[in-house]
Amino acid sequence: MSTATYPLKTVGSSLRTIVPIMIINPIGHKVLKTFALVDTGADACAFPENIATNTGHNLKGVGVISNVSTGIGGVNVPTWKHTFTIGLLDPTAKNVLKWSASTLLVDCFEHNNCPPLLGSSDFLKDFKITIDYPNKTMTLEW
Repeated sequence: MSTATYPLKTVGSSLRTIVPIMIINPIGHKVLKTFALVDTGADACAFPENIATNTGHNLKGVGVISNVSTGIGGVNVPTWKHTFTIGLLDPTAKNVLKWSASTLLVDCFEHNNCPPLLGSSDFLKDFKITIDYPNKTMTLEW
C-alpha cells in the first residue's frame, strides 16, 4: 500500500485538508497544477470556473451538459460538466503519486469563491484518509 502525508493548512483559525493536484483536460491536454480541498462531505468533485477555463474548457460552451448541484445549506448551484483527469501530487507538488482511475466528469460552477473540491464518489473513493488534527497532518493511503 502506498501512502503520502500532507500538512494541514491553516486558513484563518481553521485547519484545512488541502493537497496539491495536477488537472488535465483530456481533450486539449492542457495541464494545471493547483491545490484542492479534500472534502469527504462532498459527493463528487467540483471545480470553480477558473479551473475549467485555464485548462481550455468553455464553461458554458455548445453541447456542455448543465446541472444543478446542492451546495452548503442545501442551496442549489448551477454547474456545467467537463472532463478532467486528476493526479494527486506528492507533498512537494513535484510528482504525481496517483491518477484518477478514469477521466472524470466534474461539475464546474460559475464563480471562483472556493478551491477545487475532491469528492468521495469519484476521486476520493480510492483512498483511505486519516486526519490527525493534534499533529496537523493528513495521510492518504491507496
